[in-house]
Amino acid sequence: MKIAITGATGHIGSNLVPLLLEEGHSLKLLIFQSDRFTNEAHVEIIRGDVTHAADVDQLVEGSDMVIHLAAKITIEDDRDGSVTRTNVEGTRHVVESCVKYGIKRLIHFSSIHAFDPHPRYEPLDETRGYSQKATYYDASKIAAEKLVLEAM
Repeated sequence: MKIAITGATGHIGSNLVPLLLEEGHSLKLLIFQSDRFTNEAHVEIIRGDVTHAADVDQLVEGSDMVIHLAAKITIEDDRDGSVTRTNVEGTRHVVESCVKYGIKRLIHFSSIHAFDPHPRYEPLDETRGYSQKATYYDASKIAAEKLVLEAM
């Protein structure tokens, strides 16, 4: 299977990519700033940014499945707008490309910070309501998740 991945050089991606290669998948990786995985067999590198629709289109076209891991994490504000551009607009580009190219499976990696942490002693999964005390990062992940769910 040909799997397209955003955020492949981040924490989750750098652990997931070797596992998918071991399983025999071919990968297309959208790489923003890294040389990681450039010499791997069965890996096609797309140099680009999720905030650019054309870069995402190049990644998604010809893929069987997309795993969207790319995100900008912060505990501060979003003064320059990069958190919103990456987490919300980047997700919008991924969703729109998946629709455009007929991708049947998209895995969107959200964040536990998008969800209400209370009650603390019950399972926390995607059925939990969204956080009411959201930071800029949390709010961006909530907005991104809503984009994905609306597209479904």
